[in-house]
Amino acid sequence: MNRTRRRVLFVCNDAAYFRLHWAWRALAVARADFSVAAAIPDDGAPQDESVVRLPIDLDRKGKNPLTEFHTVRRIDDVVRQWKPDLIHSVTAKPNLYAGLIARFRGIPIACSVTGLGSVFADAGLLNAALRPMIMSSYRAVAGNPRSAFLFENDDDRDMFVGAGVIQSERAILLPGVGVDPVTFAYHPEPVDESPIVLLPARLLWSKGVGEFVAAAGLLRRDGVKVRMVIVGARDDGNPAAIPQRQITEWTRSGDVEFWGFRADMPEVLSSATIVCLPSYREGLPRVLLEAAACGRACITTDVPGCRRAVVDGVTGLLVPVRSAEAIANAIVRLLAHAPLRRDMATAGRKRVLEEFTEQHTLDATLEVYERLLATPRGTP
Repeated sequence: MNRTRRRVLFVCNDAAYFRLHWAWRALAVARADFSVAAAIPDDGAPQDESVVRLPIDLDRKGKNPLTEFHTVRRIDDVVRQWKPDLIHSVTAKPNLYAGLIARFRGIPIACSVTGLGSVFADAGLLNAALRPMIMSSYRAVAGNPRSAFLFENDDDRDMFVGAGVIQSERAILLPGVGVDPVTFAYHPEPVDESPIVLLPARLLWSKGVGEFVAAAGLLRRDGVKVRMVIVGARDDGNPAAIPQRQITEWTRSGDVEFWGFRADMPEVLSSATIVCLPSYREGLPRVLLEAAACGRACITTDVPGCRRAVVDGVTGLLVPVRSAEAIANAIVRLLAHAPLRRDMATAGRKRVLEEFTEQHTLDATLEVYERLLATPRGTP
């Protein structure tokens, strides 16, 4: 690639996640006259020649110090090989590992904090002990004066700034990963005697799948005509993964339908009457914005990330977290009021077009890049 072009290196610990949510941005950055490489695990998927692949082994669950040390060494080898002018890291481990390398080598880095995960969403003594350690590690990354943290919701940004991890001017709120409003076009609701309420998410406890299934049982008990459908793949590498035996048991109950992984999400979302994501915590759930772009009223929880995706009473409904009864009541309310759903569909589509398209995200990202690249080494 042309060395006269400035080089950006993306670092991510999940190849499938990178392809789904970040590949378009890497390609768009390449079209914006950067040379682009991606340091991600090699899963054998086809590669785009516009983005150089630099394979790394990065286990999301890994806790062996020796293995993690070798991972850091490999990322550093990639950095020395590629010689990036700027690093863009995605998710916690890449942020910390690549962030410390960038600080040591004086390289600008944009750390995308795409949510704080189960450590911050779930209770427990271990998580309580891990939180200050994680924040302390992020504070070390922020010691690089040529660093910026990119957040998807105000709650996470305010937590980092309030804890003194990073100064407010380097804590930047972005419009999430971005939605393509052409791919996710508006479609009228389907006409069906048994409307579909769709939960599109990986099969994780932290996505509120258990509460969604429980809500399905309540609706069935009350004779509500509705199909409760879950679309998403298993994620056995995640500590919050739901065991297959539990999924099999739920399927046998008849309360919910499992459609598995689907690549045709615009069609899947358009087949639903309501989209529901009762997650415990998110960065900014792209699927809710995609649903809004398709013209679907959404139900989600009043937690960080989710409450940025849905405006309560305007584009959907917010419900208390971990409450199957609240989910069921919200579904009944929306099913009973078609005019309210139509108003929410119009408002949701309009909001996505005005704030959350891929172009909004790309413009904001490139602005951050230029700021970081213009920051002199050693500037406080």
